[in-house]
Amino acid sequence: MKNDEKILKMVKDLRGDCMMFIDSVKAYGNQCAYTDRMLEKILETSGELANLYSGNFTSSEGDQVYWVIIYNEKGYKEERALHYDDYDDARADFIYFSEREPEFYNYLVLKEITYHDADGSETYKDLEYWGIDEKEVK
Repeated sequence: MKNDEKILKMVKDLRGDCMMFIDSVKAYGNQCAYTDRMLEKILETSGELANLYSGNFTSSEGDQVYWVIIYNEKGYKEERALHYDDYDDARADFIYFSEREPEFYNYLVLKEITYHDADGSETYKDLEYWGIDEKEVK
């Protein structure tokens, strides 16, 4: 993902800050302004980390990203779609369907769709396939 390096560095720094905070609280208690400032810094860094992480799933200001599982059930000709606002939910269902219920599907495709507010267009990115070759995807 696009922010992985920054996220990794921030997590390492955050880990060090947390360890220092725990050691200080053990030594001095949580009654001093010093530990309060340390905790405030941890919370601030955590907020920045959350923003960077969510930035992995948005393209630019004003664009909306969502995920879709395109599937074809055995015995049916038409494709169907499940829409998700959360990548983790879409990925979990994709894994579940492909590993736990493969007898019900001919194929599954997990896509990321970005809706561009500026011009109303959409871009599609195929993320994963099951039961279908990449060359066969329309």
